[in-house]
Amino acid sequence: MDDNLIDAKLETVRAQNDARFAEVLAVSRETAAEVRAIEGRIDGRLGELTGAITGLKGQLDGISHRLDATSTKGAVWGAAVTSGLAVLAALLAALAFAANRFDAGMSAGKATSEISAVVDQRISARFDQMEQQIERIGAAVSQRPLLPAPAAPATQP
Repeated sequence: MDDNLIDAKLETVRAQNDARFAEVLAVSRETAAEVRAIEGRIDGRLGELTGAITGLKGQLDGISHRLDATSTKGAVWGAAVTSGLAVLAALLAALAFAANRFDAGMSAGKATSEISAVVDQRISARFDQMEQQIERIGAAVSQRPLLPAPAAPATQP
């Protein structure tokens, strides 16, 4: 074989490799953009859930201020359990949405493993924050007296 033929074959192989590498980079960029978009939607949903939790806390505060002597312990606990279930349902909906979107975005495989780890850490941190807020709300509800203390009878001399 002469040198010109070898050089031509090497250039052909280089061009093929460059084209394949460009395809891999394009897929990687598309996947990263999709993951960023998914992360933005998840952050938006988590923001909505945080707002909903704050609203529920405000409602619980309003309910506790309106309780009077006719309220019963069962009604208060029923409202607390219902609010807790609503928060739990919202969290489960967010988890289902996040899991579905991550599965769709992670099909690129090894090229996206680092991005996936960062997103998983952020989601875990957000859900930890939400769980702490839920625990604080539950503690605040359980520490409030359900009925006012009865007044001491007046003594007459």
